[in-house]
Amino acid sequence: MELSLYLAQVMGVVFLAFAVGFLFNKAYYQHMYEEFLANKGHLLMMGQFALVLGLLVVLKHNLWEAGYAGLVTLLAWLLLLKGLALLLFPAAMVKMAKNMKVETWYWFGFALSLLLGLYLTYFGFLA
Repeated sequence: MELSLYLAQVMGVVFLAFAVGFLFNKAYYQHMYEEFLANKGHLLMMGQFALVLGLLVVLKHNLWEAGYAGLVTLLAWLLLLKGLALLLFPAAMVKMAKNMKVETWYWFGFALSLLLGLYLTYFGFLA
């Protein structure tokens, strides 16, 4: 449970930082997203980073239970799968990302980051 708490704290703060960044730097993040999709080296590094980070958490924290500990596990598996997808199917991932409406996904990403950040930070630091 100590590891779950630690990971909830780390993930919660990271998600909150994303949300605040999204809120105050919309044009910057939208431009950065477009540049990111155009740079194959960034995609390769992101795939490697996501795979390693997701695998590290999954190997040490594979707890499928209700609550924040289960959410940490789910997020780790999603990160691992994202890494695999970026490494195994980079062209398809870029095509899918380019077909998304940036404005819609921007606000969805903000809301999801805010909710996950608040939830994980609450249970990581306050509960």
